[in-house]
Amino acid sequence: MLRGQPFFPCLQESRSAGDRFVTLPSELQLRVLEQVQGSDLCAVEAVCRDLRQLIGKNSHVYQSALSKEFGAAPPLVEDSSSWKAAYVQTVVQARLDALEGQRGVYNTLKLRLAELDDLLEQADEVKAMLGSPEMGLNIVMDTFVGDMEQDVLQQRWDTSEELMTAEADMQMLQSDVTTLLARLPRCWRQVAIA
Repeated sequence: MLRGQPFFPCLQESRSAGDRFVTLPSELQLRVLEQVQGSDLCAVEAVCRDLRQLIGKNSHVYQSALSKEFGAAPPLVEDSSSWKAAYVQTVVQARLDALEGQRGVYNTLKLRLAELDDLLEQADEVKAMLGSPEMGLNIVMDTFVGDMEQDVLQQRWDTSEELMTAEADMQMLQSDVTTLLARLPRCWRQVAIA
């Protein structure tokens, strides 16, 4: 072991791995960056000025991330510098669409729960009507209404559990969208939500 060198050679290598990427020719750096997800590209831009400038001058790497992550043909952009904005807009729109879809699930489950509550009220009304002395309640009819009521109660239980899960998912998505929008520069927020 030489004086002034780390005891573990792997520590020396792990410290210099990032340095090695920066020393690669820009063509190789771009080839590597074309394989990176868009969210990671944003993180790479924050590492150092040189990488930020490299990605800024070659924003087609966001075009690559956009087509890989969303599978569709990338939207038409006026100039190459707007690929990052197009990527951000697509990510935000995808999250907003997911949130809207989850709201739809939540609202549908709420409606189903209200329908089941109405059925339970109707079952109580039928039992009260059949139980009146002038109707002469029949045991078969009482069993039939009771079985239906049990089925509705089970459905209500299942629906209420699904509703709680849907509400938690919706809150998580809302938090995700809020966090994402808070991280966007102000000048991009209107573009991203449009």
